[in-house]
This record gives sequence, structure tokens and C-alpha cells, in this order.
Amino acid sequence: MKRWRWQNLNESKRKLLWGRGWWGRWRLEVVCPKKTAVFYVQLDGTKGEISAAAWLLWFQIYLSFSMRLQHISGSRQVCIAFHDRGVWWSFWLDPMGGWSSSTPRWRQGCFHPIDFLLGREKCEVEKVAQGEVIIPMPEGCYLARCTKEIRIWKRPRWPKVRRNVSYDLHIPGGIPHAGKGTESYNCGDDGLCGISGSTREQAVGNAVASVLRDRRRYGEASTMRGERKPSPNILNARKYRE
Repeated sequence: MKRWRWQNLNESKRKLLWGRGWWGRWRLEVVCPKKTAVFYVQLDGTKGEISAAAWLLWFQIYLSFSMRLQHISGSRQVCIAFHDRGVWWSFWLDPMGGWSSSTPRWRQGCFHPIDFLLGREKCEVEKVAQGEVIIPMPEGCYLARCTKEIRIWKRPRWPKVRRNVSYDLHIPGGIPHAGKGTESYNCGDDGLCGISGSTREQAVGNAVASVLRDRRRYGEASTMRGERKPSPNILNARKYRE
């Protein structure tokens, strides 16, 4: 007798609903929420499986059925997807085959209605030097070069523009902290060499928060361990001792 089996994949409560189940040759997976919209049917001759999926309005349902597939080698998929403000399609192609210039556009491609009507969006970047800023840390202060970056997005057939201003910090030598230590390339000392923010003050605050977070998570750099001398850059030292 066939039994329905269910596995809960939402143990961390990241979604309202996330799980999958089996009943004989049938397999079902449900995810909610899901931000993309996709419809596809796939035939997999290697696994002997027919599958179909629909992701609609923050809800995804995936259904598959196992059976013997003859005259089909490999995997073939028919797919229509809606994401990134465009429509994407793929007809009777290997889903793991990637993109090829020899594939006809009617079989694989995309169409962006907003770009077709208003023209493709272009971005203009203007950089203005803002001089030096000081980043205060427990061991002392670090100098950084600040650059104001203005980005403007325009469309040929649309009068409205989008504008974004950010402040980028470049820190020569970096602010040290210990590396993650998960791979050979990130063992030993590491450091923060650059960061940005919507204002100059926010960029400085982001730098301080980022380094302190990494030091708490991975530890301090080897050059900072041992007896630490008082910082000479404490401006309120006299008031502090009173």
C-alpha cells in the first residue's frame, strides 16, 4: 500500500511554507513565498522522470512523476519565466546546456517590454574627490580617501531619471582583522580596504561596524595581539581622567 510521506524543509522558519512529499512515483514540493514567476515542463530520460512546476504570486508548486521514457536521451525542457522585468523562454532544450549563439532566438531568448517601449536604460557615473576622512578604531585612527560617486540612470524615451549618491572610502593598507580561516587563501591576517555609504558619516560608521563585527567573529589580527599601548589619538583623555 502506498503511503504519503512529507518532509519539512522550513525548520528555520524562513518561509511561511516549505516542504516536499512523496506518494509512490509522485513527488510534490511547495514553497511560499517565491518572488519569481516560472512555468516549465521537463522530461528527463536519464532519470526517467516527468516534472512540471509553476511559481505564481509568491507561491511555488513542483510536481514530478517517475516512469520509463523511451526515445529521449538526456533532459529536455519547455520553460517560460517572468523575472527582472522581462520574459524569458526556452523550448525543448537541455536545462543544463547553457546559452549558445547557434540556438535560434525563438527557442531561447528574452524580451524586456520596458526597454522596447522606453529604450534601454543607460547609467552615467560622475566621481568627485572629497579629500580625507578619519576612521576611529579602539587602537587608533585610520586615514581614508573619500570619493563622492553620482550615478544617473536615463532612458531615451522617458523624461524621468533615477539618481543615486554614494560615498566610497579607500583605506590604504586596510584596517586589520583576522581572516575567516575557512580556505588556504583566507588564513592569517585580513583587513578592510574599502567600503561605502549614502553619506560620508555613514560610510565611516559602516567601516567601524564592519571591522568590529569581523574581529568579534574571526578574531584580531596577529599584529594587534599581546599588550596594547594606549592610543595617542584620544582627544578627551584629560576629561576622561577627571
